[in-house]
Amino acid sequence: MLLKAIIAVVLVTGTLSDTVKVSIYYEALCGDSIRFIAQQLHPNFPKLADYIDLDLVPYGKAVHSNIHGTYYFSCQHGPAECKGNVYQSCALSQNQGDRKNVEFVNCIMRRNPDHFVNVEKCARKHEFNIGKIRNCSRGVEGSELLAQNGEKTLQLEPVLSFVPTIIYNDVYSNQDHMQSLKDFAAVVCSKIEGDKPEICANKRLPRTSWGFFEIF
Repeated sequence: MLLKAIIAVVLVTGTLSDTVKVSIYYEALCGDSIRFIAQQLHPNFPKLADYIDLDLVPYGKAVHSNIHGTYYFSCQHGPAECKGNVYQSCALSQNQGDRKNVEFVNCIMRRNPDHFVNVEKCARKHEFNIGKIRNCSRGVEGSELLAQNGEKTLQLEPVLSFVPTIIYNDVYSNQDHMQSLKDFAAVVCSKIEGDKPEICANKRLPRTSWGFFEIF
């Protein structure tokens, strides 16, 4: 029995060590964020989900302050973006799992994410609690969640300068980030140790030249 327990621990530990942490710092009304989520994250995630520990952080190039216990936010694309960021922060706090989170975020980012009617449609489609999102976004909880995302974003080194920013295993690499914008799956595949999923079979990292990323 002891031997079996030891083997089980080793197997579990091995599985966890093969997981790649992917942190995506984005904002609700950012065109580049929308394109990355719709064209890279969403279509590739189902084939990579078992190998990814996903951290979605809606905030971007916002700033916030706390005055006498009340949070105030200013977002790059205006108040509407702050609303969209809060809605997503509240939805993600329900801990529905990475697969559902990606489906929900993709759904809402393709619409007007600052309109609650669209939040309701996506929440209903992907089985998020609409009432909890509504109450969270209208109260202190939503502000606190967005402020927490802000603290995570503002603590990045180097300072966030492009949205979305994609970080692997908590270590920023400009090359990883830029390559991810073109072929997210290829970068994830390059980070997986040991056996890789089928999607990785013919993946090659996008080229870089003289330190610049060749987007086209």
